[in-house]
Amino acid sequence: MIDIKMDKGAVYKLYFLSEDHEQISNENIYLADKRDEDVQKRLFRMRFTFKHKMYDKSKNYYLVAYDESNDVEVFRHEVIMDVAFPNDSGF
Repeated sequence: MIDIKMDKGAVYKLYFLSEDHEQISNENIYLADKRDEDVQKRLFRMRFTFKHKMYDKSKNYYLVAYDESNDVEVFRHEVIMDVAFPNDSGF
């Protein structure tokens, strides 16, 4: 789980980038409008689809969030891409 501090009422676009600034996933939009004091009630899940390509686990990849109103990056979290079956393996 990743904890992202976001302004309430703001809209964010989230996606994954390579260290070369290539967008490697689809983009998800998140409206930060939950005001409940209970953190568990503010959790959310998103599904990302990644480009079909080889990923190098020695390179840097990032989950990023941008404020939709001004396109300013508000969050960056490094991730390791370790794909078990990168090619069509028949599974």
